Amino acid sequence: MGVSGGAKLSKPSNLIFCYDAANPKSYAGSGTTAYDVIQQVVATVTNGATYSANNAGYFDFDGSNDYLAVGDTPLVDNLTGDATWEVLFKSDVHNVRCNVYNKNYGGTGTITNETNGSMTLYFGDGADGEGAYYGGTGAGAHYADDDTWHHYTVVRDFTNTQQRHYKNAELKSTDTSFASTNSQTITVADADTSNITIGKGYAGHFNGQIAFVKIYDTALTNAEVAQSFNNIRGRVGL
Repeated sequence: MGVSGGAKLSKPSNLIFCYDAANPKSYAGSGTTAYDVIQQVVATVTNGATYSANNAGYFDFDGSNDYLAVGDTPLVDNLTGDATWEVLFKSDVHNVRCNVYNKNYGGTGTITNETNGSMTLYFGDGADGEGAYYGGTGAGAHYADDDTWHHYTVVRDFTNTQQRHYKNAELKSTDTSFASTNSQTITVADADTSNITIGKGYAGHFNGQIAFVKIYDTALTNAEVAQSFNNIRGRVGL
C-alpha cells in the first residue's frame, strides 16, 4: 500500500485492526464514518475530530471531546495472546495523561500517554472483575516533545516473556516480567467486549494528530517493526 497503507509484512494476515486516514478504504476524506480496512468495522468520527490530507492523511483531535468511536471488533475482543500495537501520532500537548488507543486496561489492552511523555501498554486478566492488570512503561520519556511525529510500536510477546517498546523502529526497552498489580504473573490477557475509542479513554482525551492505529495478532520481530517503519517514514518525514 506504500505510504498510505503502512506495513507490508510477510504474513499480512497478522494485521487484524487498521484505521488509517491515508487509506481511502478506511476514510474517504469527508463525513463522520471511518472503516477498519480488515473487517470494515465502522468507527464514528465524534464531536468534530477533523481530517487533514497533509502527510497523506490524519485526524486532528482537540483534547477536549474529539474521538473515534469504534464498533464491535471480535478479532480484538479475543486478542488474548501475542500481539503488537503500532501508532503514528503527533502530540500538541504531550504532558497531559490521555489515551491514544483505548479498549480495556484490565483486558486485551489500552495505550496511555503518560504525563512525562512515555507510552504505556496496560492489559490484564482483570476483565472478569479481579482488577488485575499489567502496565509496562518501557519507552521512557522518549515522546516528551510536541509537534513532532512519532512512530510507536509496542510488542506483547507472551511466548518469550517480553514486552518490547520501539520509537521509529529503534528498540528502546524490553520488559521481561508480566507481574500484575496483584503480584500474579499474567500469562494471557482476558478477552473482553469493551468498546474501542481512538483519541480518548479512561485517562482523558488526546490533543494532537493520529495518522493510523494498527494491531497485529502476533509479536512482530525487530525486522518486521523496522520494515513497517520504513514503509511509512517518508509520509511524515521521519
